[in-house]
Amino acid sequence: MCECPVASRVKFATGTLEGGALSWWNAHVRMLGLAAASATPWNVFKELIKEEYYHFDDIHKLEVEYYNLKMVGSEIEAYTKRSNELAALCPNMSNPPYKRIELYINGLAAEIQSMVTSANLPMIQQII
Repeated sequence: MCECPVASRVKFATGTLEGGALSWWNAHVRMLGLAAASATPWNVFKELIKEEYYHFDDIHKLEVEYYNLKMVGSEIEAYTKRSNELAALCPNMSNPPYKRIELYINGLAAEIQSMVTSANLPMIQQII
């Protein structure tokens, strides 16, 4: 959102932490030193956050929900919103993009699913 340079993302993100997350980061800084902790690459930082706050059982529940997600009635907006949320939370199930497309189409109502499938669209944005 702030268009901050990649090299400054960790510094910016950790500057917004509060409560237990801030305590966790401060312990990490004490262990590595401020310079080394601040130089943590963004992808590594995201993995550290996941390791600390995402527990296997929670991730598994989200993956099961994502795999079984179905459109209810004509609630396409609600289905799409939840599908997008779960795609962000379960990146291993959404990459490469064809997996994301497959999961999205499989959850659509049957009458919509057949129309979308026959259109053979290559990108999730077009399908949505």
